[in-house]
Amino acid sequence: PQTAAPAIAMKIAPAKQAAKAAPKLAAEAKAEIAAAASQTAAPATATPIPRTSSKPAKRAAQKSRHATAQTQPAFIGYPDVPINHPFKLVADGVTAGAQTVVKFTGNGRELIAGSTDGRIRLWDLMSGKILHEFTAHQGRIWAAVVDQNGAIMASSGADGWVKIWDLKTGTERHRFRAHKSITYALALSPDGTTLLTAGGGGDIKKWDVATAKQLLQLKGHKTIIRAMAIAQDSRTAISGGGDNLIKYWDLTTGALISTHKGHIHPVLAVAFAKDATHFISGGGDNALNIWKVGQVTPISTRWGHQKLVRSVAVAKRGDRFVSADGQGLVRLWRRSDFKEIARFDSGGGAVLSSDFSRDGKLLATASQDGAVRIWRVEDQVLLVTLLPFKDGTHVAFRPEGPFAGSREAVRNLKLKIGDTTAPVSNHFMRQFFMEHGLTVMKTAGKTKSGEKGQPALPE
Repeated sequence: PQTAAPAIAMKIAPAKQAAKAAPKLAAEAKAEIAAAASQTAAPATATPIPRTSSKPAKRAAQKSRHATAQTQPAFIGYPDVPINHPFKLVADGVTAGAQTVVKFTGNGRELIAGSTDGRIRLWDLMSGKILHEFTAHQGRIWAAVVDQNGAIMASSGADGWVKIWDLKTGTERHRFRAHKSITYALALSPDGTTLLTAGGGGDIKKWDVATAKQLLQLKGHKTIIRAMAIAQDSRTAISGGGDNLIKYWDLTTGALISTHKGHIHPVLAVAFAKDATHFISGGGDNALNIWKVGQVTPISTRWGHQKLVRSVAVAKRGDRFVSADGQGLVRLWRRSDFKEIARFDSGGGAVLSSDFSRDGKLLATASQDGAVRIWRVEDQVLLVTLLPFKDGTHVAFRPEGPFAGSREAVRNLKLKIGDTTAPVSNHFMRQFFMEHGLTVMKTAGKTKSGEKGQPALPE
């Protein structure tokens, strides 16, 4: 389905000193500003942009802009950025569709995101660029998983295929139909050697990744399986189904070890704790259940989600896990005592997937509105928003504005003052935003002026 662009309104925040030394705006940029400002008056305190005509004055202005750019925050979420300009940039294109899957790769600076348009995009979080776009499936991406080294990816889609990819080269290694219906859930062992697939019939199959040969079939669920996870030692796995049950499996023999009852609606998400002594689950009953291996009933149930819990994720390092629901609520928990320590609105409607970076410092959420958002776990600050459009362009936002994107992405942005919007041209972006040090719109890793832009994430 076509998804309208989320209401991402990023305030543009220069220091007033920078505006005083700014050069003359080009006629096109001035016309765009005037057209928008004619219907909505700017605040009386707004500082006018002076004109500079002489060469010495222009050189002085350039030096001032360079110095100002050096004082801009080196990463997003910096607390001292002044918000004093009436202009905003908003996304106004048709997105590529709801983001259904998000996973960090091994280095934590890249992630994959799959959407309802059948594509999986490999994002570089430092530059805000798409490194590779996989035309993976016809229709929705139902599942995608990555090994801990970021070398192997497996995906499944609405076309019924399961595909195994070389993530470094972007090439497809294998494809096969694992089940009669759609493969709704995947789980990949940390070392990337074993893949589990699950479909609408309630059976699970174990595959050798290198050869795409089936090794085992695990039977126990009576209906669709929507979630699976493999323990860190690759010896055991858990699955959650539409029969409201969680099943615990021996992956060496394929034997069912135990069945766990605690949800009254389908289980939609499961995840192991890093030591595999506990696991967590979320379901259509809005409940978050915490389980101890060896006990068939939950040791604790946490309420508070108002819609079904679609995603759970556990940090591989640190002491945190998250749950996210169909309203966009994200709740951060402490694993040692299962206490909630923070909650926040993701800002994009239902969160369909979430994942921690390897070091546990970043959290990615994939939302119904078509955006992937990266959060700093420590203080839940939004660092960057990644937004692919249906026309093949993309843009990356920081809170102070768009900082990266494909060359034609500007056609999916609009200038907004109050309730008035106006088109944004490349010339406007270059003359007003870049030259004032407000934002860096990079193409191929560099700004239009040829200078290297600031990274999305802290070094």
